[in-house]
Amino acid sequence: MIGADHTIAVSIAGFSKDAELVAARTGISLRKVSELLVDDLGPLLDLGMVIFWHKACALAGAGVRMPRPGDEAGPPPQRIDYHLPHDVDLFAAIFKDEAADSSWSLNDVWHEVQKALDPFGEIEKGEPPVVRTARIAYPETVTVETPDGPQPLAELYLGMAMWIEPEFVTARDALKVDYASLAGGSLQRIEFSSARTHDWRLSLQAPAGSSDIADLRTGGNWPVNASERSPDAPERNQD
Repeated sequence: MIGADHTIAVSIAGFSKDAELVAARTGISLRKVSELLVDDLGPLLDLGMVIFWHKACALAGAGVRMPRPGDEAGPPPQRIDYHLPHDVDLFAAIFKDEAADSSWSLNDVWHEVQKALDPFGEIEKGEPPVVRTARIAYPETVTVETPDGPQPLAELYLGMAMWIEPEFVTARDALKVDYASLAGGSLQRIEFSSARTHDWRLSLQAPAGSSDIADLRTGGNWPVNASERSPDAPERNQD
């Protein structure tokens, strides 16, 4: 059971006479679907563009501080003993905790930082990248892989460049369809979808030719604000 109180059958090619008779006897509404051009849209669907905003990031640098005597007395001043190379594999499990029998990557660290903090807080849409650094402390059982082999790790300084960039979807690129009823009249629908995040979309629907705002129906799926969605895995800063 799907809980629907009315059935609508949709077809691109139309319906046979037998299908129309069955639909009439069973109370099924039939709709023939056809694609529309921008100029065919009614006044309520005259929306030229939708902007989807995406969080993006790139690795700006990662520094390692090795353990040293006196660490137990309190956090020492920032001092980088080793910088991970710019071509480091972001998905390689270069961090290991032998005591916990676990390993993880820079990408894993970045996702954990986002869970604990709001690194994109106060970053304005469409502005140049902002670089922020997170300091992560580790127990003495953790090592990091270097060209000289595994080295003990006390702290990781993870620098990330972050920005919020637009994706423009025009009415020309949107899905535009007309649902024509055999009894006369039709509904028009325009749906803007993100090509980068396939579950983001915004749709408008109204009777063809209507200018009454009460006839407009909207729907879709998108985050309420940019901070609700984590960015994809970080890119590597090429500078």
